[in-house]
Amino acid sequence: LKGLFLRLDLAVAGRRADGNRKKARKLFTSSLMDPTGNSLAQAEWASFQISSFVRATSSMYLTAEESSEARAFHHYRVRQYRESIDACEAWAKDEPFSTRPLQFAAITASFTGMYSEAIRFAHSGLALEIENQVLLNALVFARASLGEISEAKKYAKRPSCLPSDDPLTLVMEANFGRLAFRTGRLDEGAAIYKNVIEQFKRTGKLTESASAMAYLAREGLLAKHPDGPKWLKEAKEASSKLNAPEVQVVLSSIEENQQA
Repeated sequence: LKGLFLRLDLAVAGRRADGNRKKARKLFTSSLMDPTGNSLAQAEWASFQISSFVRATSSMYLTAEESSEARAFHHYRVRQYRESIDACEAWAKDEPFSTRPLQFAAITASFTGMYSEAIRFAHSGLALEIENQVLLNALVFARASLGEISEAKKYAKRPSCLPSDDPLTLVMEANFGRLAFRTGRLDEGAAIYKNVIEQFKRTGKLTESASAMAYLAREGLLAKHPDGPKWLKEAKEASSKLNAPEVQVVLSSIEENQQA
């Protein structure tokens, strides 16, 4: 029970950390004195949300039981994406009826270009939860990125239960833009992406907006759209003002493709 209540306290403290950092830091420090897999995962989650927060040491992951979730977060945070995906595999074995590790792995594999793995994780998760929008988004993205347009279209559907400006809805909308580019409808694809970019901006989600800008640039350059170089420049400018390693991964992959 002590561990359960501590985890609940940590979750509350993390959400309120901007207003009560001292209390949150004390709770996290206490939880890491003799860490469990749960407390490590909570500490890693807090590190995502707040810079210069309490950090776990590498040895803690070796001694704590069921630390695969925490290791997935940790490797992701330090940009070891391959290791993060491998930890998700173990996490999924620890929680065989949860889609969370499969979602995390599918998203990570998608933006790092490991599309076949993204597809595998997405299908595994959809077998558990057929309408999971995160997994559907990842599956459509990965299939489209591989040029498997007919397969991507099978899963490309706007979520009816979410508002039009919900981030998950906008990600699927961006996928429709990607499909438009991949089928030669360049102006339609650009218009869709630009609408997604503006909607993310309107709701203050600047990282998501920069990500959409990066993907617009990628699709434009692949399709040899005359505005492709301009879109890439705009995406670089937008991301330079943010701490958005995911966007940097996409931009780096674009530059590598151009050099090749």
